[in-house]
Amino acid sequence: MRKANEIKLSFEQPKQQKTRSEQIANLEGLINQLFKEFRAICSAWRQAWPNQETHDLAKDHWVKAFRDGKVHEWARVEQGLSKFRLVGSAFIPAPAEFIKLCTPEAQDLGLLPEQEAYDLACRDAYHISYNPSAKTNSPPEVYHTIRKIGASRLLQAKEGLSKAMFAKAYKNTVADVLSGKELILPPVAVIAAPRAAVDPELRVKRIAQLKQMLGA
Repeated sequence: MRKANEIKLSFEQPKQQKTRSEQIANLEGLINQLFKEFRAICSAWRQAWPNQETHDLAKDHWVKAFRDGKVHEWARVEQGLSKFRLVGSAFIPAPAEFIKLCTPEAQDLGLLPEQEAYDLACRDAYHISYNPSAKTNSPPEVYHTIRKIGASRLLQAKEGLSKAMFAKAYKNTVADVLSGKELILPPVAVIAAPRAAVDPELRVKRIAQLKQMLGA
């Protein structure tokens, strides 16, 4: 199996362990820059920070929230800002709301959107339930999720339940990629089969995506 931690992410966690004081100093720097961005984006920012005292208190809470939410890199903060700008809010968001925007989704990692992944999973689960080594054109993130749920279980569940199961499992797949865990991949022979009926354009697109994810 290929290791998901081979995927190179622009917002991956620092590789070297920092001391607590260094971590706090780093987070304070992130928050200082973030607050500058908020003042430029949010016209009503003074309602949140009417004076220096409330500003400093808010900064302390944001530092703790970033620490607990494991937001250590500006690349992740910028990702959250990019999404927040599209919201068009004049008000400062709550720390938890902003951290959610900083959390990568499937598309941010070059993976399929959840609904598209679910549709492929339902298509391939039927064949996989009868033959685990059956030919499948699904990308690794979909195959991994099917195997974690169980193909038969996914098929036997009612649509509402199967969607809920898949949504939860797919979020775990995204988390697996972020944390560097191994993905369960289809048999090599399936991926490499020259006679596989795959749309050439789709095949080139997926290979390019995987190469980019793997830093090739």
